[in-house]
Amino acid sequence: GDYVRGNLTIGGKSKCYNMHRLVAKLFIGDILRGHVVHHINGDKADNRVDNLMICSQSHNIKEYHINRKA
Repeated sequence: GDYVRGNLTIGGKSKCYNMHRLVAKLFIGDILRGHVVHHINGDKADNRVDNLMICSQSHNIKEYHINRKA
């Protein structure tokens, strides 16, 4: 995908994260099993908190198809 990724190092161990998931976890809350982080405006590079929402995978797919038609 076109997601922004970055490395985060804690205690000398580095791990690569998708930024939208990291921002959502830190500022919105836990991402439960079966849920994903949805970019409201459809721009995968726009990781502002107000552009992200945690939703079910099925809701995310519906939004994707709605936005593709627009």
